[in-house]
Amino acid sequence: MTLGLPDEARQAIEALDPELLAAAQALGLGVLPALTNLAPGLTALDPSRADVALERVELDGEGDPDPVSLAAILAAHTAYVRHRGRTDGVSTGALSLARLIVWAQRAAMIGGTAPDVRWMGPPARAPESVEGMRLTATTVITANGRRHTAKAVAIVAPPAAGS
Repeated sequence: MTLGLPDEARQAIEALDPELLAAAQALGLGVLPALTNLAPGLTALDPSRADVALERVELDGEGDPDPVSLAAILAAHTAYVRHRGRTDGVSTGALSLARLIVWAQRAAMIGGTAPDVRWMGPPARAPESVEGMRLTATTVITANGRRHTAKAVAIVAPPAAGS
């Protein structure tokens, strides 16, 4: 199932250099093992009636992703629904989790050290005993005229002194 994108986001991805787009998609494919392990829910849609549009996939304090990150998130989502054998499906949870995972991967690429993600999953299951900064990714899609929202939380250890 192809997610419709806002025109601005679609055009930004289309404007990416082909090699950069391929790298972003490879980054997204690398998210598949983590998504498979976390196993977010998947909603099957009737492909003959499906009208699915991504409204936003934002991260606290950062807003919507840049085009490279968005291309990686979309590739991760597509890989996840295919892996689950539901190409007619959509997973707002997988999109939110992918937003967090891609953020961590990009941070590692830019900063040289991956953030220490101590826990990741749905906010309702976030353990109180795990200390760290809580980042929330929120995804909103519209499917057949109904809005669906999913959030995912990552608990990240504070940066080490001097970092």
